[in-house]
Amino acid sequence: MNERLAKKLAVYCHQMNEITIADLAADVAEGQLAWVPDELADAIRAKSITPAIWDRLTDTGLDEDDYEALNTDLRFVWSTIAPCRPYPTDSTP
Repeated sequence: MNERLAKKLAVYCHQMNEITIADLAADVAEGQLAWVPDELADAIRAKSITPAIWDRLTDTGLDEDDYEALNTDLRFVWSTIAPCRPYPTDSTP
């Protein structure tokens, strides 16, 4: 995952706040952050977001091996910012 994506996720997904995640979706839809879904999809497919990294970015208290909670969080973010696109690992690239 690149630094600019990590910075945006840290701001918009802090503590998995639904309001700020909705703000991210609005900024994506308006074109200000149109690159976020593609870069997030790449990071998800590459498995470069681990529970430990996600916890550092979002301060959600994930254990370093809690891949189930990570998957839940990432799917929520994805479905909010890219509702018309399948989750990256659910489709063929």
